[in-house]
Amino acid sequence: MRPPAEVAATPDAGSSAITFLIKVAVVLGLLGVVGYDAIMIGTTAMSLNDQAYAAASAGADAYQTSRDMDVARAAAERSAQTSNPANVLDTTRFTVSPNGTVRVVLDRTAVTILAHRLPTVRNWTDVSADESASPSP
Repeated sequence: MRPPAEVAATPDAGSSAITFLIKVAVVLGLLGVVGYDAIMIGTTAMSLNDQAYAAASAGADAYQTSRDMDVARAAAERSAQTSNPANVLDTTRFTVSPNGTVRVVLDRTAVTILAHRLPTVRNWTDVSADESASPSP
């Protein structure tokens, strides 16, 4: 019986495997960051819609009792700020219709890891919600 043949070890025998593993780790890390940013932008948009509706409802209820647009705007802004301090009420697009329906537009920037740093996708992090509500009966 012959002894097994010895394989000569070279100094860089494992370097290609290590290089491959590093590349895989970098790609997975980038995919994780992109996925996180996408989820954050989506959840910000969904929660902002709910908060805009709540602010519009608060404004409509305030307008129903006071018949004052400034009181309705203040109530809507207070509701928006209570929901999330980063919410910004767009006062130029705040309206009250004759039947008491209040329209509110809220803006907020989504908290991301990478998207807000890239000029090509930075505007994706600026989320806006436009909601209307009538006074509760």
